[in-house]
Amino acid sequence: MIAGNIAVSGAQFQAKRLAASAHNVANAAAGTVGNVSDEQRSTQVPLRVEGVSQAEGGVRGEPRPEPRPELQGAECRPDAFDRAKEVRLKEEIARQQEIKQAHAANLEVIRTEDRMLGRLLDREV
Repeated sequence: MIAGNIAVSGAQFQAKRLAASAHNVANAAAGTVGNVSDEQRSTQVPLRVEGVSQAEGGVRGEPRPEPRPELQGAECRPDAFDRAKEVRLKEEIARQQEIKQAHAANLEVIRTEDRMLGRLLDREV
């Protein structure tokens, strides 16, 4: 697999990570407004995207519920459940900054490959 294809898979992986982070932030904001029903609470599980290496090179992202150690042994009271699933906004902001940098790096690899191929094709033999 050429470097550009690996960079494209990396950019797609970062896009999935950003979508999961946006999901977490949106659900954190929704959970603070009014009462949250049990049905809404079940859709507000924080997500993370795990990178899985592909045999031909590159990476594939698989969304998974984020494990929360606070959920283990948590009492079955609604307030304990809400606290256990609370999204840490500072962590999400840091994660989004990391995603932004990784995405920019993948795009730079794609641009560099494009310039290299353009120069190769423009050469006269």
